[in-house]
Amino acid sequence: MSTPGRQIGATIIQPGQVYWFAHVNRWKEEPVGFVRESRGGASFVGASSDVLYALLYVHRNDPWWDILCEIGRRGYVPIEIAIERSLVPDDWSPPALSDKDAYRITRIQKGEI
Repeated sequence: MSTPGRQIGATIIQPGQVYWFAHVNRWKEEPVGFVRESRGGASFVGASSDVLYALLYVHRNDPWWDILCEIGRRGYVPIEIAIERSLVPDDWSPPALSDKDAYRITRIQKGEI
């Protein structure tokens, strides 16, 4: 089923691009990177939170749009909004990706995942 949000999201959320999110109540925790996969799923990068890994495990077969909506339902906002609301310092920059995360993103960008 196609929804207007999913259609707009498909033009904004590009496969292989990392989009960072911070939790509104636990912003001091490491932000999480969301990556839309080229084959319709999603991955997280830079996340050490067991909750987010569990989320991805539970929703691993769901479309990327549903996973992205679930992130919002769990209290995460795009990093730009977190900065605007002073939840994250103005000079925030994304953490360096692990070799594993960087390799996964490369595979997504090549259309392998």
